Amino acid sequence: EFALARDGRTLAMSVPSTREARIMDLDTGIVRDSRFSHTNLDSIALSPDARWLATAGWFSADAQVWNTQTGEPGLNVTGERARVSFTPNGREIVVTTSRAYTFYDVKTHKITHRFQRQVGMHLGWIAFTSDGKLMAMEISPGLIRLCEVTTKRTIAHLQDPNGNVCLWMGFTPDDSQLIVAASYARAIHRWDL
Repeated sequence: EFALARDGRTLAMSVPSTREARIMDLDTGIVRDSRFSHTNLDSIALSPDARWLATAGWFSADAQVWNTQTGEPGLNVTGERARVSFTPNGREIVVTTSRAYTFYDVKTHKITHRFQRQVGMHLGWIAFTSDGKLMAMEISPGLIRLCEVTTKRTIAHLQDPNGNVCLWMGFTPDDSQLIVAASYARAIHRWDL
């Protein structure tokens, strides 16, 4: 798995054989000495300013935030398998589990917001518009909540009449459409926003 910082010059990558994440400067091709270890590493995210790296592992039951400059661990969330991402402004990390989307302040480590999900077997998916103003989250099979990022106010609910489970979603580059892949149903859904 790879994660790219907003500057397009800093890349985080997972190295499954060593269960580590590494940081590379794409301008120089130099891989930093810091190694960010995580059991069964399978999810990584890099904050937009490349200051923070988040890791989570397949059945490792925790998520970890690291300072990319010092290599020191910061916030650690334990409980169940998770997927990690950062909000577009980099102030919050989102820990996604089968039960909820939980937003943590990167500096204070306090929970800033939580969106409950209908409990399911899979992890939820979250996507952000390129301007950082809106986010989409699957809150139950086939039901996506569209919210403002800063206020967390719900703008709309997008309902798939077939109730297909989302396994990936993303906004188009102009933020006018939301694309959802429901691979179990062999379907791709497109919402014109």
